[in-house]
Amino acid sequence: MKKNLLFILAFPLLISCTEEAKTISNIHFSYEIDTVQVDSKELLLNVQGGLSRMAFSPDGKTLYFYNTSEKRLDLIDLNSYKISRSISFSTDGPNGIGGLSPYEFELTDNGEIIIASFDVIRKMDSLGNLIESYNWDALDYQSGQLPEGTILSFTGEYDPAGSVFYGVYGKVRGGNSNGQGIGILDIPNQSIQTQEISLLKDLADYEIVLDGELSMSSGENYFFQLEKDKILISTEAHNS
Repeated sequence: MKKNLLFILAFPLLISCTEEAKTISNIHFSYEIDTVQVDSKELLLNVQGGLSRMAFSPDGKTLYFYNTSEKRLDLIDLNSYKISRSISFSTDGPNGIGGLSPYEFELTDNGEIIIASFDVIRKMDSLGNLIESYNWDALDYQSGQLPEGTILSFTGEYDPAGSVFYGVYGKVRGGNSNGQGIGILDIPNQSIQTQEISLLKDLADYEIVLDGELSMSSGENYFFQLEKDKILISTEAHNS
C-alpha cells in the first residue's frame, strides 16, 4: 500500500539520475479501494503508524506491518489474510532498535529488513538479528561529496539488493518538508552522486516559523519514490 499510494501522489514528475525534470500532462488513471479482514490470532494490529510503518515483500505476497506500541513486526500473508509470523524487537541489546519509533521499513530481495530511525539505519536479517547499522554522517566518502552544510536523509529508497540508497539531502534531517536535492549513495563503495532539485529547494519559500520560547515550524511536504530507473518526486506546494 505504501508503494501504490506514493506512486499516485508522485506520478506527475519524473527525474532520472542524469536528466532534468520532464513534465507529463493529460494523464488519466483510476484506482480501487478494498477492505479486508485479517486474522490477527488475538494480536493487536495497531494502525497508528500508518503506511510508513508497512512494507511489501519483494514477491508482493506478504505485508510487513509494524506495531508501534508493541515494537513488533507482523508478517501478514496476503493470500490467507492471516499473520504468518511475528518478529519482536527490544529497545536495547545486540538486536535492539533503540527507543525511537522507526520512520519506515524497506525489504531487500534477500529478505533483509532495513529499519530507518532518527538516530541510525539498521539492517536486520529475516529473523530480526542485526546485520549492520549505518549513519551517513560517519561515512568517509571515497567518491563524491554532499554540498557543504547539508546532510543526507535516513529515509529513502533502496535498490533490490539493499546496497544503493536513494534519498534527499538538505540542511536538516527528518520529515519530508525540506531538501535541496537528491543523493544516490553506493553503500559498499561509500561513493555518492548528488543532483540539486529546484522543486525541493522551493519548499523553503513555504515554511512557516512560529517564534516563542519554543520555536516551531511547518511547511509543505514532498513525496519521493524510486520506480525502476526513475526517481519520482512531487510536492504539495506545486502542481508539477
